Amino acid sequence: MIVGDAAEGVASDMFIIPGQSRPVPGVFLHASAVYTQTIEPYYELNHGTKLVLDLAIGLIILLIITILRLMNTGNQVDWERKQKRYIWFAIIFCLIAGVIAVKISSILWLDFVLVIFALLLHPGAERRINKLLKLESH
Repeated sequence: MIVGDAAEGVASDMFIIPGQSRPVPGVFLHASAVYTQTIEPYYELNHGTKLVLDLAIGLIILLIITILRLMNTGNQVDWERKQKRYIWFAIIFCLIAGVIAVKISSILWLDFVLVIFALLLHPGAERRINKLLKLESH
């Protein structure tokens, strides 16, 4: 049981919560924290685990792209179409996996947004790297 004064204007410990304009009595914040810790806890991965997970996902994506590239060495148009399709598949998969990690397993892994951002940058970055390599080879 949490005891406190929650009357508006009377409570001595009022706090402004991000996203709200009016202050909220502190007893509500304490009740929310207790509920989160006891009923709906979230677990955050430690730094090493996050790093390994991010690297593993990146390496898996690169491995699959490399395999697709090796299987389609003759047809450049076909390769680019397959690569774009795979990148969109990977983006959707990362989005679903990230939401599932938070909603179902209560694991707070927010780096999936960074993985999606990196995947969105991939085609443009690849074009720039290819231009640089072609300029250097001449």
